Amino acid sequence: MSKRDYGKVPKVLTMRLSDVSVNRPSLRCEKFTIATTMLDINRSPSSWIAALYEGRWMIEPDIEAIKCTMGIEHLRSQTPEGIQRELWTGLFTYNLVRSKMLQAGRSANREARSLSFTETYQVLSTNWLLCACVGVSKPMVIASLSQCTCAVVGNRPGRAEPRENKRRPKPLKLMKVPRWIFHAAVAGLSKIT
Repeated sequence: MSKRDYGKVPKVLTMRLSDVSVNRPSLRCEKFTIATTMLDINRSPSSWIAALYEGRWMIEPDIEAIKCTMGIEHLRSQTPEGIQRELWTGLFTYNLVRSKMLQAGRSANREARSLSFTETYQVLSTNWLLCACVGVSKPMVIASLSQCTCAVVGNRPGRAEPRENKRRPKPLKLMKVPRWIFHAAVAGLSKIT
């Protein structure tokens, strides 16, 4: 946060405390308190705040989609500007896929969260070149939207994502020197230190 933005933050915040009870064996605590700046009890009742808080786990599959499905887990740029460009391009692409999911969900009378992110991403990846070459027609758009709604992702309320790695590490050594030094060492011109 910049100093200018920090200066805009009020010195005192009025907060509302909302007590929430959860009857699910997978949670460590059954009662907890949520602090929020949503002060209007009629517009945002405690039950709605509790449901909103419980749905926060959806951020984990979203981050996984950004990192793994879209391949932004490792950035290739070596300058801060390049990394910033890669991140913004990735987030723009993510929002493009999510908006396509919203379109497809509306056309099929389904919730966008019930559609597969990976499938929508693959449909967009395979169809963009075709649309650029042939042009976009109404039947093509309808077919593309129906392709996105084929897979159904289950609604799993209250699910907790494990803090574990699912993928196994690759049994390869890490390259700890620049590639050109490695190639020179393989050719016998120098030693790796």
